Amino acid sequence: MKDFYGIDFGTTNSAVVGRLRKNMKKYGDKTGQPFPSLVAISHATGKVQAIGREVWDHRLELVESCEILSSAKMYLGTDKVWRIGPETWTPERVVTEIFKGLYSQVGRLGGGESLDTAVVAIPVGFAPEKRRALRKAASDANIEIKGFVSEPTAAVFRNFDEVHQWPTVVVFDWGGGTLDISVVSIRGNIIEEIASV
Repeated sequence: MKDFYGIDFGTTNSAVVGRLRKNMKKYGDKTGQPFPSLVAISHATGKVQAIGREVWDHRLELVESCEILSSAKMYLGTDKVWRIGPETWTPERVVTEIFKGLYSQVGRLGGGESLDTAVVAIPVGFAPEKRRALRKAASDANIEIKGFVSEPTAAVFRNFDEVHQWPTVVVFDWGGGTLDISVVSIRGNIIEEIASV
């Protein structure tokens, strides 16, 4: 069992990292890359046809029979819906499918491990309604979100060995159309975000 899991749920790609003591394991897709945040829904049935890398690899064929949904993260906590076939898809429902894909990857690559709980990295200023929607989507995929951490601060955790000697670190996080900046204080093994924009 892992000490903890971290999920970087991204607009374009998502990733899971598990940490057991000092060993870190990335749960990439079949190519070892992050999991594309894509879901293909059949025009005829309104059901999931493919998710993640499978959508990316076969998007030209899938686009003929499916609606390919991307960037669902941007619409979390809004009234946005997609009517596909007889089904109505909300952003939360789309995100649940992406989380199910991440859950499956951990089970497949982790030798029986289960992604039951995780800390999730989110953009600076991710609104409370978006956090609630993200928590609900994860719960519907059988993942309990134990807490949130800003994406820039998560980068400090990831690169702690390289930056721990500095008492203050500024992180610039260029995302899918966003720029987040965090100022992080490091005192021994204590990391604290002291400012962000």
